[in-house]
This record gives sequence, structure tokens and C-alpha cells, in this order.
Amino acid sequence: MEYRKIKDEDKDEGAAGDDIESLRNKSISAPISNVATLGGESNDRSKWKRNLGKNLENEGVTEDNRLSTTLDEVSVYPIPAALYLVKNLLQYYIFAYVDAPGYQILKNLNIISTGVLYQMILKRKLSEIQWAAFILLCAGCTTAQLNPSSDHVLQTPYQGWIMAIVMALLSGFAGVYTEAIIKKRPSRNINVQNFWLYVFGMVFNAVAILIQDFDAVMNKGFFHGYSLITVLMILNHALSGIAVSMVMKYADNIVKVYATSVAMLLTAIVSVFLFGFHLSLAFFLGSTVVSVSVYLHSIGKLTRQR
Repeated sequence: MEYRKIKDEDKDEGAAGDDIESLRNKSISAPISNVATLGGESNDRSKWKRNLGKNLENEGVTEDNRLSTTLDEVSVYPIPAALYLVKNLLQYYIFAYVDAPGYQILKNLNIISTGVLYQMILKRKLSEIQWAAFILLCAGCTTAQLNPSSDHVLQTPYQGWIMAIVMALLSGFAGVYTEAIIKKRPSRNINVQNFWLYVFGMVFNAVAILIQDFDAVMNKGFFHGYSLITVLMILNHALSGIAVSMVMKYADNIVKVYATSVAMLLTAIVSVFLFGFHLSLAFFLGSTVVSVSVYLHSIGKLTRQR
């Protein structure tokens, strides 16, 4: 009995020793494990900080949105800038031969010239349905702008017709060429492309001012005759130019033509509420034809995609 009692005491002491040893192992291994985990976290954190620093250094300045560029890229922007300058100058000279309603009707030649040059320069073929839609669009816009004084358009001197045709060709070519250079590098920031285009536009217009109005600018100042309406018109043209460039960047000149035509109709409708403008039967007929043209163009585009 004494022997068994001694044996049981030895077992209890052995079990207690094993428990103490296991606790010692846990107390030793736990800090080691925690140290290893903390070491891994610190390495990940330092690596994350390095990557964040690199991203912050390059944020906002990439090859696609930096202003600095190559001569080959910049050399193409003076061409559309010069074309738009000549077209805008002709836009004022033509009023010596035709009144404002007649000018709006002759301006619809831009629709046909844009379609022809779009197919010739960009090599993008329009389907027969799209061409029919284009002709209907031109006819619809012309019909919507008819009024009792529109008979004078047929009596426009040949100088006015020549200017109208030249303006249509310049406008179409400038638009198609601008689309070509903007889409040549799709990832290029549109604001940078607009910057270089308008830099050359400012230079060319400054030269035109020096040639035509140098004495007036020197004697009366550059901003002589400016009013709130003048400033608003400048802002309107600037914002319109930016919007058109985005349409060319992410769509094409065909969409621009349709957007311009629809905007003309919407402007007439808004004028009813703002200025008491009376819509004629010709306007409703023209609007209907334009709506049919938009529908046919969408059908033709879907047919080509299939």
C-alpha cells in the first residue's frame, strides 16, 4: 500500500511537471510568433509606403496628360487652327452679300461637305441609308428655317454662293482633320490637345488683329467696345468649342452634325417661351424631316455594325 501511494505521488508530480513544461513552451512560443507577425506587418507597411510614394510622385503627371510633347505631335495643330480662322472671317464677310436668314440656310451646306470629307479623309464609308439620312437632314434644316424673306436666298450674288461653299468646305475639312489628329492618340488627354489647338488659334488671331485693327487697338485699347454681351458670347463660343472637341474625341463628326441640327430646333422651341417666337408650318415640317433623318441614321448605323 505504501508502495502504491508513493507511485501515485510520483505520477502526480510528473503530470504537474508536464503541465508546467507545456505552459513554459506556450509562453515562449507565443511571443516569438507575435514578433514574427509584427515583423511581417512592418515589412508590408514599409513596402506599401514606398508604393504610395511612387504613386504620389506620378499622380496627375503622365505621358498622356503632360503639356510637354514632341514636335511631330504639335506640328499638326496649326492646320485646323488656320482653317477655323479663315472660316470665321468668311462668316462675317458673307453678310455683305446675304442676310442672316439666308446665311442660316446656306450654312446647311456644311452637312453635305462634312459627310463627303468624312468618307474621303477618314476612309469611313457611310451606308446608303446614312447618306439618305444626311440629305434629309440638310433638307429638313433648310425647310425649318424658311420664312417669307427666304426668297432672297435665290437672289444671292455669286460672291455669296462662293463664300458659302468655301465656308462649308473649310468647316467640314477642319472638323474632320481635327477628329483625325485628336483620335490619332486615343489615350492623350483631351484638355492638352485643346490647349495646343487653341494656342495656335490665339497666335493666328493675334496676327489677324495686328493686320486689320492695329491702329484701333493701339489708340482705343484691345477691350474697347466690349460689353457683358460680348463677354458672354466669348464664353459661349469657348465652351461650345470644348464641347465639340469632346464629341469628336469620343464620337465623330457625324454625331456633331446631328447634335448641331437638333440644337438649332431646340433653340427655336426655347425662343417661343423666352422671346415669343412664333413657329411656322415650315418649322414643323422641317422638324419632322430631321426626326426621320435621325431615325434613319441610327438604323443605318445598326445595320453597319451587324
